[in-house]
Amino acid sequence: MRDGELVFYGLWENHLDNWLSKRDEYNILVLKYEDMIEDASREVERVAKFVGLNLTRSKIIEIVEATSFTTVTGKDDFFNDESGAKNSVLRKGVFLDSIFNSSSLMSICS
Repeated sequence: MRDGELVFYGLWENHLDNWLSKRDEYNILVLKYEDMIEDASREVERVAKFVGLNLTRSKIIEIVEATSFTTVTGKDDFFNDESGAKNSVLRKGVFLDSIFNSSSLMSICS
């Protein structure tokens, strides 16, 4: 979240660069939001396998439901922090939730 020149939690690109620069040093699983939106069950299973868990199909579905955007946004205190800015973490819960209009996106992607 930006407030003028102040960026709470740091810049995303710096955060990402810091973690990815350590991929060879640490055992890091990279999850993409787009993949979680596309198939949450598959991604929960990937995380489970990464940490050495063998989850049943029903447990995977339970986790997917408990961590869905609809479920977590319905909990008022789920993302509260000292900033008091819930919107600094949550947006709309959709892929390509963008501040850009269609023509801007087309010029960026081409």
